[in-house]
Parts: sequence; C-alpha cells; structure tokens
Amino acid sequence: MKKINCPICGEGVDRKIIYSENLPVIEQADYSARKNPDNYHYQMVRCTDCGLLFADSIYEVDKLHELYSESDFSYGQELKNLKRTYGNCLKGIDRLVPSKQKLLEIGCGNGFLMEQALDFGYAEVVGVELSQSAIAQANSRVKDKIIKAAFNPDDFEPNSFDVVFFAMVIEHMDDLDGFMQGIYKVLKPGGIVLGITHDERSFLSKVLKDKCPIINDEHVFVFSKTTLKKIFNKHNYIVKQISDLKNIYSLRYWLTMLPLPSGLRRVILKTISILALDRASLGIKAGNIFAVAQKPISVQIDGQLEQDMDKVGKYKQIAKELRKMIIDISFRNNGHHIGSALSCLDILTGLYFHAMKIDPNNLQDPKRDWFVLSKGHAALAQYVVLAKRGFFPEEALQEFLVNGSLLGAHPDKDCVPGVEVSTGSLGHGLSIACGVALAAKKDKNPRRAFAVLGDGECQEGSVWEAIMFAGYHKLDNLIAVIDYNNLQAFGKVDDVLDLDSLSRKFESFNWKACEIDGHDMDQIIKVLDKLPFEKGKPSVIIAKTIKGKGASLMENKLESHYMGLNQEQRDEIIKELSI
Repeated sequence: MKKINCPICGEGVDRKIIYSENLPVIEQADYSARKNPDNYHYQMVRCTDCGLLFADSIYEVDKLHELYSESDFSYGQELKNLKRTYGNCLKGIDRLVPSKQKLLEIGCGNGFLMEQALDFGYAEVVGVELSQSAIAQANSRVKDKIIKAAFNPDDFEPNSFDVVFFAMVIEHMDDLDGFMQGIYKVLKPGGIVLGITHDERSFLSKVLKDKCPIINDEHVFVFSKTTLKKIFNKHNYIVKQISDLKNIYSLRYWLTMLPLPSGLRRVILKTISILALDRASLGIKAGNIFAVAQKPISVQIDGQLEQDMDKVGKYKQIAKELRKMIIDISFRNNGHHIGSALSCLDILTGLYFHAMKIDPNNLQDPKRDWFVLSKGHAALAQYVVLAKRGFFPEEALQEFLVNGSLLGAHPDKDCVPGVEVSTGSLGHGLSIACGVALAAKKDKNPRRAFAVLGDGECQEGSVWEAIMFAGYHKLDNLIAVIDYNNLQAFGKVDDVLDLDSLSRKFESFNWKACEIDGHDMDQIIKVLDKLPFEKGKPSVIIAKTIKGKGASLMENKLESHYMGLNQEQRDEIIKELSI
C-alpha cells in the first residue's frame, strides 16, 4: 500500500480517523463507472489543520492503473443526462474563454463531453482515458482524439490549452500535487480549468456518512468547497467559482444509488417502472460541486515575477474581458448606465489590479487603501472588477438587479464585499474620501483614499467644498480621478455647465493635476506609479474618456447613459470586443 500525506498541509500534520478501512480482496475490486454502491473504502482520515478528508494509504499506482484500464464503462441510459449536466457547466464558462481553440478532457470516458465541446465551437479537443471499454464506445468523431493513458503533462505542449476539463477525477489521484501542477503547465496563461467532484459536506454525505456512495475504494480524496479552494490556491490558480452542481439523472438511477434495503429498492423500482416514471429526468443538488479556476496571466515563481505578458498587456486583457461581462450582464438583466460603466472601466482596472493596496481576504485591514465610486450609477463596472479581483464569486454577478439581490443599481457597503461606502446621490464621494484621508493622516496610517468622480458631478457645489478642504489640509494621501467623457444625463458637459480647464481649477485650490487618456493603459499605469504627484498636495487625474468605450454603437452617445441592449446589439458588441 502507498502512504498518502495531506496534499494541502504536507507531512507531519495530525490526522484523525473518520472511517475505518473496509476493503475487498483486491482481485475483486471493481472500478467500473456507475457501479452500484458496495460500501468498500480505504481508511479515511481528516487533516486537523485544513480539514481535508483523505485515505491515509491506497493501492499501489501500477495496480490502480490496471484496475482502471480493465474497468467497464457503463453509463447506459444515463449518458444523455450526463451530457446535459456537464454540458451546462462547460457552456457556463463561455464568457471566460474568449478563444475556443483547444480543450483537454482528463478522464474523458467515451468522449461525450468532447463531442459537446466541438458542438459549442471549440476548434480542437483532446482526451485522456485509461479504460479500454470506454474508448471502444467512443463516437468516431472523437475516438482518434483520445489517448489511452493516465494524464501526463509531458505528453502535451506547455501553455497549449484554453480549457482543461475533468469530472470525478481529482478524487482518484495518488499524486494530487503533480496533477494540479500538470494542468497548470499545459494551460495557456489566462486559461480555465473546470473540475467536477464530490462534496463531503453535502447534506447526504453528513446523513449517510460512510454509507454514502462518495466514500468508496476508488476515492483517495473527498473535498469540501473549502478544501477544494485551498488546493487550487496552493498551486497559484485564481479561483473564480466553487458552487453546488445540479446533477440530472433518471429517477431509477437516484433510487439505485440510495442505501436502501435491497427488497425495498426492488419494490420501489418495480413500482416506478409500472408507472413509466423510471426514466423521468430529475435535476437535484445532491452532493457534487464544480470549480472554475484560471491560470494567472503572470505568476510568482521563487519570489520572481514571471511575465507571460507585460503588465500593460495583462491589464488590457483583463479590461477587455470585463467589458464583455458588463455587456452580457446588462443584456441578461436589463441593466442601464452601460456607457458610464464602460467609460471608467480602464481606470478601475488600473486602480484595483495595479495601484491600490488591498486584499480580498482581509477586508478589514486597517492599512488598506480605500476607494469610493462617487459616480455610483457606474456600479456594474465596480462589481465586475471586484469579482475579478476575488472579493466575491463571479457567479454572483448573475444576480445583478435581480429582486432581493445584493448587487443593486448603486453600490451598497452593507451588501457588497469590497465596497467601502454606499453611493448614488452625486457629489458626496470626494467629501467622504477627504474624511478618510484626514483620519489616516492624524493616525499616521499609510492608507490612501481614492475617489472616482464623473465630470458632470463636478458641477456640484459639495465637490468644490471637498476640493478646497483637501487642498487646505494638504492631503497628499488623497487621489481623485475624474472620468471626463464630456457627457452627462441631459447633454454635453460643455453645454450644461462648462468646466473649462478643470486642471487649473484644481491647482488653484492647492492640488497637483495630471491629464491622461483614460483608456490608454500605459498612461494609466505610469501616472498611478507617480502618486503622489507632489508632497503636501492632493493629486487629481483628469482622465479623458469615451462614454460607451469598446462598443461602437454606444460610443460618445448620450443615450448610452440610459439605453438597454437587445440580442442583436449584444451580439454585435461581443463580436467587436472579441477581435
């Protein structure tokens, strides 16, 4: 038997026995897919540090590979339901995969998901599978694309796949670190890994304990959402989402998997068969979870930053992806203020990903930089940036504007992680930022206060009170950014109330000003690196922007302040942003 250590914490950590060993004679071990529960399992222990449930010793690797190679592939009538379940997951990551060039599936069975990937527009698919029975049942469309082998990253070019998919595979790995590192190696920078596994913290798992089908002699590791996230984080992935999976199976299958007395099970199955209910499909969140994670565009190796692309290029790519998210979410949820969100998005990307000292895992850090989106109607821009930065799961964005959702039309500090202050009523954000900056000065706290304002907002008298206050108190830890797109609710800023030479106005109140192209990421990064512009003076960046930037049909158009999108407009913009 091969000894196993906790892959998250390593050797030397304490472990507690949860389930004692109950193994068959190895010659009788059955590793076939969809076998009926037999209650065989390794001795399962829990790491007392991280909480991972795992086997402390397993069969030798050569024997495991032999068992998998000889296993039967017997999905039978459930294959169409599995296609729906896994296909829904793959379709759900479309917005994260701008280029569907190449997908790898590990443990691909007969390749049914590979077929779906081709149907979804992926140019090339590759699979690896040990079961000869599974490969023999593959459709001719994908059969020659399946490699009969265990996953070995050296079989593929590094940085070559847009997506790596696996389902019910990670729990079988004897070398989990090697598996995670191998996926990382073959993924392109920015590539996505989509994994499906069991959840040992699900209701059924807690009730059934070792009688639950997920505790069996094939599973080396049994994850919870927390431990699954930890293993991805350990290997430098950016975790986008870990959620419950709705499995779709026939009623017959659900009943077969329950640990019922055999006589009772036969009666129930016969009854539903007579009623013609046995093949009825039923979707239930019954104890599986799926994870979506991304290989960073740049990664930390031995303390050195390995640039897969320069910083500016990285931030441009992020902003491009976020623009697509804004368009998709606005279309699906009938959102407005799209032009305003697109206008300030590059600025927010530079601030959140480059300039501000913030930690999504330490929201109450007293030394964190502080941000207020004074133009609160552009909330969707802040939401997508916060989600991308890891403050909350990206899946939560789908609830934007939904009745009862935490993500409303304007930012709410009591609902949205990472939002420091509720805004929406214009003219107040800079005053609040002044208070934060002054308090930091008095406390000798290194934090800085950032505020993004709209140009029309600068017509408010309260803004000029704050400008005068900040200059007088020499708040050089205060940074204002003006999103100057020259359009406000009812017309051009120049026509409503001209702000003529905004830079000179600020500087007359003892500020230091700098004007930039608010969509030129190189300029944005360079100017943020120069903060503060002058000791003893607050800094203001006048960012010349375009309302609706990135969507030609909205650019520089007043109606983009209010308009929603129909399907045709959405598709046109997404196509434009995909070039």
